[in-house]
Amino acid sequence: KDSNENIVQMETEAKVDGGEPQELGYKDLQPKWIIKENHGQPINTLAVNSKYPRMIATVGHSQANIYDTQNRGNFLDLQFHFDNAPEDMPKGGNPTLLTCIWMEAGKEKGELEDDVYLVIAGEDRLIQIISISRWRVVTQLRGHTDTITHLAAHATKPNILVSLSKDKTIRLWNIHGNQLRVWKVADATTATFIPEEDSFLVGYRDGVIRKFDMNSDANGTVIFDKHSKDPIDNIVYLHEDIWISKTNKGEIKFWNIETSKEITKFVARNCTSPTRIGLDSKKEHLCVGDNEGRTHIYNIANIPEKPHLVHTINYRRSRKAVRAAAFGPNDRSVLCVTADPHLWRYDVLPPKPDEEEEEGDE
Repeated sequence: KDSNENIVQMETEAKVDGGEPQELGYKDLQPKWIIKENHGQPINTLAVNSKYPRMIATVGHSQANIYDTQNRGNFLDLQFHFDNAPEDMPKGGNPTLLTCIWMEAGKEKGELEDDVYLVIAGEDRLIQIISISRWRVVTQLRGHTDTITHLAAHATKPNILVSLSKDKTIRLWNIHGNQLRVWKVADATTATFIPEEDSFLVGYRDGVIRKFDMNSDANGTVIFDKHSKDPIDNIVYLHEDIWISKTNKGEIKFWNIETSKEITKFVARNCTSPTRIGLDSKKEHLCVGDNEGRTHIYNIANIPEKPHLVHTINYRRSRKAVRAAAFGPNDRSVLCVTADPHLWRYDVLPPKPDEEEEEGDE
């Protein structure tokens, strides 16, 4: 399709290189689909729906798009398109969307059973809640006075989210329109909630991570400060008391939230700009993109052992910096968005018959 969707199936040729051992068929990852979004600008991030993993969302320029990664079997098809209209923009023009997350419906009055929400935000200072069941914006959260740079949703409290902004505030919200708390904080770069707790972690431009209490006005306490002095762009929960954090220079550390001690670390290859990392469903592998369009897959199953590289996706047509990477449904694909209008999907494909025969002979 080459209309508004600009979907083009790619040739299956791929140049892939990586380290040993090759695992879970990742050596067989080949480019399957590329979508060129019609706004012509970089795609800023990618979000996979945890409840319905076949649903993914992207934001770029003034657009938010939702795709079904398994439509009619194995097609990657556009399901929903949202164009962010100008509203009180100081410089005019359509406001760019910078961040998006998925949230599940709670049990409050007016919510549809099994509904999910796509939450988007960016330059227009609004947080917009899109109901997937209704296919429309159902709520707008207002309060920020400058660009919103990051959103995070609580994993076990379905109506709670937090936002970071260039207005030097962090704001806690109820998805139905209530602003619950405001912290005046400069240089916050990313945030994530702690499962089962009324608290969240915030990464800063100086490489420090602080813990905030949802029920307190205090500006957080330092929980981890073992990174170099580079901005934190990812904080991800692994399991038990172990967390993963990454700087925009590619330094990835595993650490214990109870002891604030570093467990192990590594530096992702050629990763010197902000990019979102992804974990597979078993949390045994991590994928991270680099500045030249490649995506690296690391084995993290044996922490505290140092993670090792098991595969690098290196396709000749992907040469722009990867903004975000994630594993697809059943961990049989890897999805990436790059600093151009492209969404990439690489699938684990079976080897060709002659390759199987050669391996059998060996």
